[in-house]
Amino acid sequence: MVSTRSQQPNSQDGPTEHRIDRVEYTPSHTLFTDMQVLKAMWFPSIKGSTHQEQLESFYKTQAHLYDSYRCRMLHGRKPLVQSMPASSGDVWVDLGGGTGSNLEFFGADISEFKKVVVVDLTPSLVQVARERVLTNKWANVEIVLGDATDQNLEGLPAAGSVDLLTISYALTMIPNW
Repeated sequence: MVSTRSQQPNSQDGPTEHRIDRVEYTPSHTLFTDMQVLKAMWFPSIKGSTHQEQLESFYKTQAHLYDSYRCRMLHGRKPLVQSMPASSGDVWVDLGGGTGSNLEFFGADISEFKKVVVVDLTPSLVQVARERVLTNKWANVEIVLGDATDQNLEGLPAAGSVDLLTISYALTMIPNW
């Protein structure tokens, strides 16, 4: 799902809109890593009394392998990102963004965004996202551990300042949405 803030068209005398390019992103995998993920998915040991604890118990053993398997299973992620009307200077919030893999489709052009915020409830997925941000030296990306349904969550941009809002494959993981 992509939601955009309506924008006023540029006047003829104003600056032209600069669209942000996308790149290919396909993480590597092996039969062994695929089998590790399948084992975690088929024989989960889900524990905990809170939704966050239950999600963490499911993803913790596979967080470091999440992208290598899910990129071949979740086929709508690439078309979602490819169709985003992203322009230079936009503020993008990716709710339920997990490992931050959606950012990879922008490559170095992620710096064209004014700000990117990835929100997820699962600590192990958030840790992978934070490592991704550090590895890529993305200064304009913030990773927020928290509930996507909490409108007062610390780290979210101010109301009315977000240009793009995405949710990819997380909506069914949010209770009472």
